[in-house]
Amino acid sequence: MNVHIIRRLPLVALAVVFILCICVANAQAPGATITGVNEKTGVVTAKVNSTGQVFEFVLANKAELARVRPGQGVYVNLGKRQVSLDGKSASGTIVTIPSTPGEKAVTPAVGPNGSSSTKPAGPIAAAIVPLPRLEELPLNGVLSPDGENKGGESDPKMSLPNMHLVSFREVNSSDARLLREEPNAQQILQAAAKNLQGFQIHLALLGGHKYMINNCLGIKASAGNFDLVVPDPDLRIENTGVVLTFSVSRVLFNALSVRLRPDVTDVIEPCHFSGRIGIGGKADDVRLEYHFDPVLYLEQCKIGSMGHIHAIWRIGSLKLDPLPGEVGIVAKNMIEDSLTYAANFNLTDRVVAMLNGAIGLQCHQ
Repeated sequence: MNVHIIRRLPLVALAVVFILCICVANAQAPGATITGVNEKTGVVTAKVNSTGQVFEFVLANKAELARVRPGQGVYVNLGKRQVSLDGKSASGTIVTIPSTPGEKAVTPAVGPNGSSSTKPAGPIAAAIVPLPRLEELPLNGVLSPDGENKGGESDPKMSLPNMHLVSFREVNSSDARLLREEPNAQQILQAAAKNLQGFQIHLALLGGHKYMINNCLGIKASAGNFDLVVPDPDLRIENTGVVLTFSVSRVLFNALSVRLRPDVTDVIEPCHFSGRIGIGGKADDVRLEYHFDPVLYLEQCKIGSMGHIHAIWRIGSLKLDPLPGEVGIVAKNMIEDSLTYAANFNLTDRVVAMLNGAIGLQCHQ
């Protein structure tokens, strides 16, 4: 070996170590720490290290829930409502950001029924939350372009429905308060739950979302609608807001359409999605846990905002014909995504209407 190279080796090693030190020093450290994991609901609680701000998030990939534990560091962007486990790519969505530590002192306020309670002295704009965009929902599926379909056939595209809510403007504390702080909140929830019983939720498969086992084996949501009838729902108040739960023993599906990959009719280039295939079947033990933190607009005796909305659906078993057994596994994710979409919009609209009716009765007593 050249003697000059040998002499330079210590200098080269020193330079490498120096560069590594700079990279480590400049690497982004986790900005938050996980404080709790609810394996049943999939909700993870964490705290921002610098401010003590507590927030809740859900992971886009449910399988990653087994990897997280209290004390683990995570990367967080509160502005974009995103959480990352590795600091490189988004892993989950923040669903709840409770009031920050050091909030202004509370002062008594008079509710619509003349009773008093406590609430923040300043604006409660932090509780006024806009509706999520479709791409912000914690869905299992991934959008797939029409170019992946046989012959480039187009699929129907999903869009967000318009909801008939009081405007999401900032309201002063003299005009609004969190529903859970209303003294008669539980009576309002009981009346709303009674009116919710028996109504139908109209659902549609998310157009253009794919659910893959591997690169050339999976299913794509194409078209189709089905209905779910809400049985005896439960509405209750928890620490971070209101929770709606119910369970449906069986949901029947008819006349749904999907696309399959591989396309068994194309022997030359099978690894694209097929034409539309009609399917039908059933889902057993369908459960919903629906979290929200509504703001009561005192001046109009109505809900001014539903706060941060998070819907958790679970399906016990699913059978869809004529899907192969392997594809049926990811088809469950497809149906859960359809239910998540409906809960954030179709169901939310109905819950608001029922709450407003119950609040109106309380106001005029």
